[in-house]
Amino acid sequence: MIRNYGLLDPTTDFIFKQIFGDTKNKVPLISLLNAILGGDPTIKDVTIQNTEMDKNYPDEKSCRLDVYAVTADGVYLDIEIQRRDTGEIPDRSAYYLSKLITASTSAGKKYNQSRAISIWIMKENLHKGEISIRKSAKEEIVLCAKPTVYDKEFAPYSNKGRIILLFLDKFEHDKELNDKLKSWIQFFNTPTLIDNSNKDEGIIEARKKLDYASADPDTRLKLDAMSDEEIKKNSLEYVRTRDTIAPIARRMLADGIELEAVARYFQMKLPDLIAMMTDYNEQWGI
Repeated sequence: MIRNYGLLDPTTDFIFKQIFGDTKNKVPLISLLNAILGGDPTIKDVTIQNTEMDKNYPDEKSCRLDVYAVTADGVYLDIEIQRRDTGEIPDRSAYYLSKLITASTSAGKKYNQSRAISIWIMKENLHKGEISIRKSAKEEIVLCAKPTVYDKEFAPYSNKGRIILLFLDKFEHDKELNDKLKSWIQFFNTPTLIDNSNKDEGIIEARKKLDYASADPDTRLKLDAMSDEEIKKNSLEYVRTRDTIAPIARRMLADGIELEAVARYFQMKLPDLIAMMTDYNEQWGI
């Protein structure tokens, strides 16, 4: 039975990962993927992977995906949920796709034996430029040859890597969406409208998981704590403090000073210093 009380927002990272990153119940993820991909390809099963992508060299920028899965026939999938404009989505999505392509192209495989798809579900239209004014709720980006004086159209070059953008705020204006995808967009926008009359097992399962998470006090406490941390990380005071302390702490560590001594120097708890330095490294791609 689906209950109808105050639900958590399924577009928050924490809740999104609980619903779609569950290795014990992949039904919602497979249903969502098939709705977005529309049979190209059809997903029958996936193996959910560790979301922390391996680094190929020490100085490579870290990459942590929201949901990372691989199909039995070698399709590598990244599914991201995005709620705010970071000003870097086109470049970040291209980087994530490059990591997927690298992961999918292992030794002994032919180049055409595996594919990579990075899917970005966006609460708002967070892109700038020409894509932002297009009317489609679903856009697909592939490697293309640009028009020339002689050939006026873009020509697809390779289907090895694809980026799919799903704009939740363009739902009502796009008449080309399939019914299954419309139901999923409705789930993300207004989950209270999803009830047992929906015939898609994946959507029903997603709503049940959302219902369970919303009723769980521990989940709400964790989400509140994460929200507070997010607010702190976006405050000007925190950013200034982080960008002052972290570089100095890095130099002290490079000079051989113990981490505990660095924490005492800045009068910080050791876990707080580690968290701040990790945040700094991720922010600046160190």
